[in-house]
Amino acid sequence: MNFAIKGLDHLLGGLGRLRAGSPGKRFRLLVVGRGDEKSYRRMARDLGIGDTVVFTGAVAKEKLPELYLAGDLYAMLSRFDTFGMVVLEAMAAGLPVLISGSVGARDIVREGENGFVVENPADPEAIAERIETMLHGDARERMGREALKTAAENSWDIAVAKVLTVYEEIWSEKHEAIS
Repeated sequence: MNFAIKGLDHLLGGLGRLRAGSPGKRFRLLVVGRGDEKSYRRMARDLGIGDTVVFTGAVAKEKLPELYLAGDLYAMLSRFDTFGMVVLEAMAAGLPVLISGSVGARDIVREGENGFVVENPADPEAIAERIETMLHGDARERMGREALKTAAENSWDIAVAKVLTVYEEIWSEKHEAIS
C-alpha cells in the first residue's frame, strides 16, 4: 500500500534499464495497491516504460489469486518488510520471486532456484539482469516449480508444527530441570 516503502522506484528503475538494454523485450508491470500513482506514472514515463505499467489500485482480497495466476513473476524490492506474506502467496501460485535483502522472506528464497534476492535494490542493472533471467521461459518455469515447492514447505500447518516442537522441547527441558 505504500509504493515508496515497497521499492516501486527501484523496480521501475530496473525495468527502465531492461528496456534500454533489450528494447525488443516485452513485459508488463502490474502495480497492485494504493500509493502516489501520479508520481510513479511520471517516473515510469521518464524511464521509457510508461506504456508497460498498469496501476490497478486496491484489489479485493478474493481477486488476488487471479492476479497471481496471471503473472509470470513477483517482485517486491521493499526498503523494509518483516516477512512479506505476499512472497509466499506468489510462490504458492508458482511464481518465482524477486525481492530485496530487506524483506524477511529472503530466508526462503534460494538464489536462482525459486527467485532472487537483490541486496542493493538501488542497482537497476542487478534488477534488470535478474528480471531478464526470470522472463526466459525455461528458467521461469523451472523457478516457478521450485517456488511452488517452497510454498508447500512453508504452509501454516508446517509452521505450527515447528512452533509446537520448540514449545515441547522447552517444556521437556523445564520439567527435567525440576525433577
